[in-house]
Amino acid sequence: MHRAEFSAGLKMLGLAGEVIGQVIAGGGIGWLIDWWLGQEYVWVTVGAGVGVLTGLVTLVRGAWKLNSMLERTAPTRGRGTPLTDDDFQEQDDNDD
Repeated sequence: MHRAEFSAGLKMLGLAGEVIGQVIAGGGIGWLIDWWLGQEYVWVTVGAGVGVLTGLVTLVRGAWKLNSMLERTAPTRGRGTPLTDDDFQEQDDNDD
C-alpha cells in the first residue's frame, strides 16, 4: 500500500472519531440544558440532531478533501504527474 493511501486511511479514521465526538457533544450539551431547565429529552434530541448535522458536514468536507488528495497521488493515466509522498506531507502541513 502506498504511504499516501495509508495516511489518508488514518485521516478517515480520525474523521470518524471527530463525527462521533460531535454527536456526543451535541447530545451532552442538550442533556445539560434539559437538566438545567428541568425538561425531559427535549434539548437532548435537538442537540443530538445538531451534532448529527454538524458531523455530516464535517464528514462530507473531509471526504472531498481526502479524495482530492488521493486523486493527485493516484496513477495518472495521462492526466499529469502524481505527487510524491513528500508532496503529500507538505500538503498536510499547509492545511494546519
